[in-house]
Amino acid sequence: MPWSASLELDLPIDRLVERNAYRAALIDLQLAQRDAEESSDNVREDVRNALRALEAAREQVGIQENAVRLAERRVESSKMQQEAGRADTRDLLDSQEALLEAQNAEVQARVDYTLARLALYRDMELLRVDEDGLHVDTEPLTGEEGR
Repeated sequence: MPWSASLELDLPIDRLVERNAYRAALIDLQLAQRDAEESSDNVREDVRNALRALEAAREQVGIQENAVRLAERRVESSKMQQEAGRADTRDLLDSQEALLEAQNAEVQARVDYTLARLALYRDMELLRVDEDGLHVDTEPLTGEEGR
C-alpha cells in the first residue's frame, strides 16, 4: 500500500498584493479620519460664526432701541417747541419721520436677531420641523425637555 503525503507551505515571502491592499486600506482610513476632523472643524467654525452673528445682532437691537427712545424724545421736544412758537410744522414732521425710520430699523434689527438665533440653532442641529411647525430642542443644552 503506497503512502503519499503532501505539504503546502504559504510563506509570507511574496505577499505584494496583500501588502498593497493593506497600505491602501491604511491610506483610506487616514483620509477618512482627516475628513472627519475637517467636518468637525467646519461645524465648530459655523457655530462660532453663528454665535458672533447672534451677538452682533443683539447689540444692534440695543442700538436701535436707543435710537427709538432718542427719536421719541425729539418728537416730544419738537411738539413742545411748536407749541411755544419756536418751531414750525416741518420740524415736527421731520422728527416724526425720523421716529418712524428708527422704529422700522428696530423691527429690522429684531428680525435679524431672530434669524441669527435660528441660524445658530440650525448649526447646532437643535431645530426640528414637523407637522406642528418649527421647534427648538433645548434638551441637549439644559437637560430638560424642549419647548
